[in-house]
Amino acid sequence: MHVCRKNLGDGTLLTSLWNLKTGEISLYFYHDYKHVVQFNLKDELGKGDHFMEISKLFPPNVEFQKLSSIITHQTNKSMSLLLNICSLTLLFSGLFFSLPILLK
Repeated sequence: MHVCRKNLGDGTLLTSLWNLKTGEISLYFYHDYKHVVQFNLKDELGKGDHFMEISKLFPPNVEFQKLSSIITHQTNKSMSLLLNICSLTLLFSGLFFSLPILLK
């Protein structure tokens, strides 16, 4: 399955093909089907709990680098903090100004 839409980031980030008979897993990263990384399920399970950074397994991908450069509240701590402060300010000011009405 491959989905690539007009908006950057809308679409397939990781494609995996599983051969359950042989236990082989093939991974393709961010719309690049020329480069594949293959794993053996039995070998990977034998290693126990472990992590891999998927993007590091593949050569640089121009489309993914554009996606990674987008600044959002999830990728920028300052922006996230500012949004949280604004949300709390609105919440408390709403409660403060509605208290006199509720207490009548």
